Amino acid sequence: MKTIINIPEIMERLTVAIESQANSTNTVDSSVSPGSKKIYSGNRNAGFIGFVNQANFITPTALTTQLGFSTFPIHSDSNWIKYIWKGNICFTPLFTIYQYITWEDLYSQGLVFGSNDVGINPVKCRIGTTLHLDNTDNSINALNQHFVDFPVGNVGDILVLSNWSNSNNNGEVTIVSITNDKIIVSGKTLSYEIATINSKFYNKTTAVIQNKTVTINGLTYKVRLFKGISQDTFQWEVPIVGENNEWNWIMGQLNELAKSKKWSGVTYMDQNLGDFDISLTKNNIGTEKAYCQESNMIQGWTHVQRGGDVDVSSFSTDDGTQAWYGYRPVLFLDKIQTL
Repeated sequence: MKTIINIPEIMERLTVAIESQANSTNTVDSSVSPGSKKIYSGNRNAGFIGFVNQANFITPTALTTQLGFSTFPIHSDSNWIKYIWKGNICFTPLFTIYQYITWEDLYSQGLVFGSNDVGINPVKCRIGTTLHLDNTDNSINALNQHFVDFPVGNVGDILVLSNWSNSNNNGEVTIVSITNDKIIVSGKTLSYEIATINSKFYNKTTAVIQNKTVTINGLTYKVRLFKGISQDTFQWEVPIVGENNEWNWIMGQLNELAKSKKWSGVTYMDQNLGDFDISLTKNNIGTEKAYCQESNMIQGWTHVQRGGDVDVSSFSTDDGTQAWYGYRPVLFLDKIQTL
């Protein structure tokens, strides 16, 4: 085991101490999930409940078996953080539990969004204001989106357009020809339109319903990644902070820097964050970057990563199979199982 907080005996003492200090009026978990049922710090939108020993929940090895990733190396043993986010009871490991894995690997197994649909930004997707539709040649266009170099599809593939303001532009089209900046399509007559932040297209063939679940001690948990920014997609000119930035409001408030607010990436952290009074260090949670749900609007083939070897505030967008890129799952229960 890597750090003192991951030693079973220490974990048990921490759990008992946290439970004894939790406000009894803040009971939020009516399920039979392990750990405390009460909020120790925070609220129902973003609250810390406690730690759970992996022996009482699930080990990385057992999770590997259920998720079907037995060919990928397990990074470490890991106990679990139990928290509440937007009314859902959630568990995430102290450490990233896989390395040498890409965001596309996770998406293809239905592990990114936990949304029961294909997600905000499926594999081979482009989204946001760099896109526009041209009616003169019935095409989808964007500069520097590298439709071929980082392929979104081939001639004959079906693309799905969605969230365009002109509803007639939404639906399925077929690729007739494709370059890095232009895709000419058939199957629908497109009207000229400049995309909004949520306008997108994606390849129908590689889109996967995001509905992976695991069963632990009789309870079924949905599986997803953290939200690493407040928006659904990242663009440099828009701040990533806000009330929907789960990474900041959970991992940030658990971190030792929550007291001083001396983040290395101060512009990436909400300035009104509180402090859960737990003071986890980077050695407590590992030094790998954790893949999050969101993609980069300008480089749609890259995805948000948070944390790393600097501190919890670190932010980047990338993709690949590096040792310092990790998989940190979030296992969550539907709100129906909370009070």
